[in-house]
Amino acid sequence: MKNPATLRAERALQQESDAVEKDVRRRVWEDRAKNVQWTTSADYRWLPAPILPHEERSAATSRTLAESASKMAVPAKTHLAIFRYANALSGIMHTLYDDERIAQFMAAHAQQLPKALLEALLALPMQAHARRVLAEGRPAMAMQNHRYLLRQLAQWNFSAPRTLVEQLQKAHFERALGDVPKASPAILSLLDSLEALENADTNALLDGMNAILGDYFHLAVFRDAQKTEATNAPRTVSPEKSQKEPSLLSEEAVLEEMLVGAAEFTSLAQLEEHKGKQRAKKPLFPKRIAKSEQARRAFIKRHFGRPLLTPEEAWQLRMKTATGVHQNSIPYLTSGLSFAQMSSFRKEQREKVAEQNRAYLEAHRHTVRRAERVLRRRLEQVLHAEEEDSPAFQEHGKLVGGRVWRVFALRDNRVFLHDAHDAPRRLIVDVLLDASASQEPRHASVATQGFLLAETLESIGIPFRATTFQSQQGFTILTRLHDYTDHNRADALLRYFPDGANRDGYALRLIGETLQKKPGCRNVLIVLSDGKPYDQRIALNNESFQQFQQYEEDFAILDTAREVERLRRQGIAVFGLFTGEEKDLRAAQRIYGTGFAYIRTPERFAAIVAQVLEEELERG
Repeated sequence: MKNPATLRAERALQQESDAVEKDVRRRVWEDRAKNVQWTTSADYRWLPAPILPHEERSAATSRTLAESASKMAVPAKTHLAIFRYANALSGIMHTLYDDERIAQFMAAHAQQLPKALLEALLALPMQAHARRVLAEGRPAMAMQNHRYLLRQLAQWNFSAPRTLVEQLQKAHFERALGDVPKASPAILSLLDSLEALENADTNALLDGMNAILGDYFHLAVFRDAQKTEATNAPRTVSPEKSQKEPSLLSEEAVLEEMLVGAAEFTSLAQLEEHKGKQRAKKPLFPKRIAKSEQARRAFIKRHFGRPLLTPEEAWQLRMKTATGVHQNSIPYLTSGLSFAQMSSFRKEQREKVAEQNRAYLEAHRHTVRRAERVLRRRLEQVLHAEEEDSPAFQEHGKLVGGRVWRVFALRDNRVFLHDAHDAPRRLIVDVLLDASASQEPRHASVATQGFLLAETLESIGIPFRATTFQSQQGFTILTRLHDYTDHNRADALLRYFPDGANRDGYALRLIGETLQKKPGCRNVLIVLSDGKPYDQRIALNNESFQQFQQYEEDFAILDTAREVERLRRQGIAVFGLFTGEEKDLRAAQRIYGTGFAYIRTPERFAAIVAQVLEEELERG
């Protein structure tokens, strides 16, 4: 009988031998995979990531393999029967698309959406294109394609798709096999948009993906005017490119962080079949959802800046305001981030928009200056008349040195401030700017209007605060660009950046809670908006998440109108300045009633604002 030491030594030797054999076998399969990819791509300088049969994978290659599989939507357990087909697809995709440009696209959007989601969205039309090209004129490959699709669908034989990616993939494979997909209208709409890009080249693919990110995920996409030439023909790969392995993917994470309200789907509002039924369903991952708020809050803090309120203050504000239709809304007040604090992509994006805002202002400098003079002159006249007629000044009381000249020049003895009266009535002005992505086409003109107002009110000493609002991932974010006590800060309005959805009613409720109120002063709230409140929240792991009524269309318009009326009952003058398209005028009129104007030019903006403030001063 062998002693234990001998047995351990033999066991260790056998394990080492097995490991060597497995490693050799894996290398053989890697060579086979690469040869298939090189043959189909006709690019022998390319360093591909081989897709191996499941049993040949090792821990050392698991990351690379997962990346490649995720890129092509290949199942984690690639069956030997489709080994060659999966690698052939990889080679065809390398031929059809510019890996470098797609990698740049991924890097540019990595801060806006989870990387795994971007990868999966890109993979679907890319792989579909590759499957069609591979099957054309090749009956054997067409049969392999059919087997491949069946095996893909097999992963959901005993469990339903859980994430957005899985729902999209399942519906896509069902369609490819000639079946009718079993998916929600929202999923099918997104799938239609993705499948429309199946025959696109790299440029068209990326342009289409930009449109999808804007339409379905409510992201502001600011495109580069310069585009690199792309072609569908096989490319010559530079030696520099051949020295490094192309990598689109670096994470295996699926999209469970997107389960609840993580993105605002702008075009899904018209597609939900079950509106009004209000079928509340429990999420599939309650524990993950319970934890998700912390992760989403960290995301908001990272991209929008530190909160202005302490956790206790924020909680109190939430308890007071997040009621009724806004029960699931979370307030987040911030003063924003400096450009230096932003990630490289977000910094580049925001700096570009700020430059566009400034360029627009400079191009309309003369018009803006003329409008400023008109606004300043009219307000100064009203303020001067108010001061002269104020009962606060009497022939006895506390002497005001600055008025003594009136005794000699005007024979006016009212140079004393009477204790029984307040100082002349003044205004405190708040401007609330809709910073949803739908404002992106007009961001420069909106920023200029805010700048005009800030510079004018600063110059005549009227306290002024400017705040943007938007909604993302269940948070309603109010970013303070200009505070009441700021001076020479009008330029801050040129940092206006539209991005996200807009829950107008809740934003108005929050701004009402944070207004500076002083005795003898009248609060005026001017809202610059396109009149389209929209904040639809969807649980991406569930076909019909209707726990609360979606914030859209008539429902959102009526809620916003109620908040406007509630503020007015509190004595706050609320006025809406419409900055959108004419087709949305009716909605804005329903919200603001008679306190509403359509702004087309800086001159009209100045005239309307002057009239509003004059009336409020005189009313006081």
